[in-house]
Amino acid sequence: MMSQITIRDQSGHQLIDVSNLMFFQQDNHFTIFHLTGFATIVADRSFDELEMTLADSGFFKINKNTVINLRHLQSFTNDTVILADGTRLTISRKKAGEFQEVTGSLQ
Repeated sequence: MMSQITIRDQSGHQLIDVSNLMFFQQDNHFTIFHLTGFATIVADRSFDELEMTLADSGFFKINKNTVINLRHLQSFTNDTVILADGTRLTISRKKAGEFQEVTGSLQ
């Protein structure tokens, strides 16, 4: 399990503790990292590469543009996740069944 990732943004390289990464989203050619404490970092790191890198570290892709850290999952319905900070994100219909399987194994 990975404990840190390196993210390059406008100010240089930052080491981010994976445990502080709540979710990340693809926005055109950029990836937006949402950290605990409502901090965000916009970087040019590949969304797809990062998704594969973190797949074995408790992260799950809930729709085509968003990957969440399951350790920050507070609750969910069939189509919405709520993270520990109150952030609400939509689960795609395509991912809903797989998400139910993954979260069922967390209980």
